[in-house]
Amino acid sequence: MTALYNKLYEEPAYGLPEAAVYLKVPSTTLRYWLTGFSKQAPIIEPAECGPVRLSFLNLLECHVLAGMRKIYNLKLPKVRSALRKVSKDFPQPHPLISEVFLTDRKDLFIKRMGQIVNVSRRQDQLNLDFYWMHLERVETDPKGLFRFFPFVVEPRSSEPKTIEINPMVGFGKPIISGTGISTAIIASRFNARESITELAEEYGCTPPQIEEAIRWERALPLPVARSLGVRFERHLDHFGPGTPDETWLPKVGSNNWILLTADKRIRYNFLERRALQENSVREFVFTSGNMSGQEMAAALELGLASMCRFRRKFEPPFVASISRTGEVRLRWPKV
Repeated sequence: MTALYNKLYEEPAYGLPEAAVYLKVPSTTLRYWLTGFSKQAPIIEPAECGPVRLSFLNLLECHVLAGMRKIYNLKLPKVRSALRKVSKDFPQPHPLISEVFLTDRKDLFIKRMGQIVNVSRRQDQLNLDFYWMHLERVETDPKGLFRFFPFVVEPRSSEPKTIEINPMVGFGKPIISGTGISTAIIASRFNARESITELAEEYGCTPPQIEEAIRWERALPLPVARSLGVRFERHLDHFGPGTPDETWLPKVGSNNWILLTADKRIRYNFLERRALQENSVREFVFTSGNMSGQEMAAALELGLASMCRFRRKFEPPFVASISRTGEVRLRWPKV
């Protein structure tokens, strides 16, 4: 179905760090696309430039561009050249969006893109499957309004379409698709130790929907960590939901991992505090259990240097807090 244009799609709703987290794109890369670092013309014109803010259509453009840049052997200069050709052929403010999503010509556009960025050598022939996978994350509802389903962890076809970004619902922030329920609220209540079953019953959702909302919020800091060169292990890759802290904390200590959590109550529970102490765990905790994944990502980026200094300065075990502004303070033991 053809999507309908809405003026709300052009409003500067998203800051650059926020958009980078949603799109799983490094913030420096996204800034280059939108500003050219004052050395070249931007690839995509943002809704506002001082500071840079993106509209919903900008968000979709960057999502499409993220798919284009992963096409086999398609480097950024070729992408820039392709976009110039697209803009010339389709003289509209948002040619990528207009041609793909505001018309019913997605198949034709994919074919044209293959011709525009065509290369001569056989080993360089384009694989457009990855690009197509990105385009399929944007749908239109029966009223002709956009629905954007971002990848939760990484771009792959098996990713469910459970999380939605829609400027008409929830002020354009991530929600559980079809419900209007904020993923940030779900995650903050889960961090306050409400169970998945209780949350599912209260909000009228299925447990998998609640789990996906939590997975989305927990995944938001990961692109920031990758862009900063931080190696990490995800909790759910090693332990099931609801695993007692005194069960998984020993593995954190034995592997000399640094624990990053939003559960600020660990250090107040006797058994868990003893597990921290006995297993020499270094723990950094976000100070507010109500922080969204986006806020955690920003705090991690701001506070990483201080966290590294803490690790060198203090012997384990210890618990340090990270504020929204990236300030790091020792919380336990008291010195």
